Amino acid sequence: MAKNQSNKPKPASAAAAAAVAAAATKKPAETTYSAADLAGAARTRFNVPPEVMQVALKLAKKDKATLAEAEQLVKEFMGRKVKK
Repeated sequence: MAKNQSNKPKPASAAAAAAVAAAATKKPAETTYSAADLAGAARTRFNVPPEVMQVALKLAKKDKATLAEAEQLVKEFMGRKVKK
């Protein structure tokens, strides 16, 4: 009788096994958007005027951000106290 053999290649070392496991569990990187794209979607996506998105990104010194980052930046900007 033939043994139950897998068609998967076996890693040569523990380091290779760790690399294979890390690659299998690694989630894809989030998409980053330009400041212009985020400002263009500010009203519909974040419910703020485009100027708010532009200033939030500028104060954070970012010209690109993921949607999650942009949302956090807007939240922080909108929560700031106005200085007199």
